[in-house]
Amino acid sequence: MSAVTIDIEIDGRRRRVAVERAGPEPTRFRIAWDGVTRVVDACAIDPETLSLVVVEGGAGSHQVRCAADVQVEGAVLAGVDA
Repeated sequence: MSAVTIDIEIDGRRRRVAVERAGPEPTRFRIAWDGVTRVVDACAIDPETLSLVVVEGGAGSHQVRCAADVQVEGAVLAGVDA
């Protein structure tokens, strides 16, 4: 699988993030940045907000607001605004 790379800004710091599908589940993605990789379940809360539940590589859940759509192998995710 080929990762899609997006640039994000969190607390004034720009980061490059790679996103790719992680398995057959349509909501499961592998996200990598700064040498850290996490597998998350992504679910849209509204058109600008995603819920990311960490299922592999850590624990927790996060809500992120989206600045722009990103397509990952046919699935639409979003560029993360933070």
